[in-house]
Amino acid sequence: MAGHTNGSAEASGARFISALTRSDDPEHREPAMLLYRLLKLAHLIQRPFMVPGTNAYELNVNELRLVVTLAHLGEAASHELCEVAALHPMNVSRAVARLRKQGRVAERRDAANRRRKILTLTDEGKRLYREMVPEIDEAAARLFAGLDPAMLDTLSTLIDRLTGNVASADAEPA
Repeated sequence: MAGHTNGSAEASGARFISALTRSDDPEHREPAMLLYRLLKLAHLIQRPFMVPGTNAYELNVNELRLVVTLAHLGEAASHELCEVAALHPMNVSRAVARLRKQGRVAERRDAANRRRKILTLTDEGKRLYREMVPEIDEAAARLFAGLDPAMLDTLSTLIDRLTGNVASADAEPA
């Protein structure tokens, strides 16, 4: 960024975190800029300070996602967790192994299909989830601060649409 000068590291950090924003493409003529901004937001959301408790609970982001997913689904096979949480099978496998070792996830064979292994949260996993919910809610409140209910509804609709677009593109044959 030639030509830019700054007086302090803090000013530099603030300049870079706000770099490449809507003001850089106000007419949305560059779809790549919108994609870049979404990727940047996703990264910022995953930063540990957004969910302060994840480190205290010895969870990484993938493990957190699986705990939340299982808390809502009740039970699921690993391949289902891959699909619902949009995680790579290797990431799910590693997260499940670590959560099992910590006593937070249990595995049992499906009585109807003996090859299928069903994952559920243990009592410890359920306790952990209940304990984390207020911290997750605080992180969400910080993220969505200043958005009214209509904006949140629009955001939710847009997220569903974008997720559907990506899922459709992934399902198309190459």
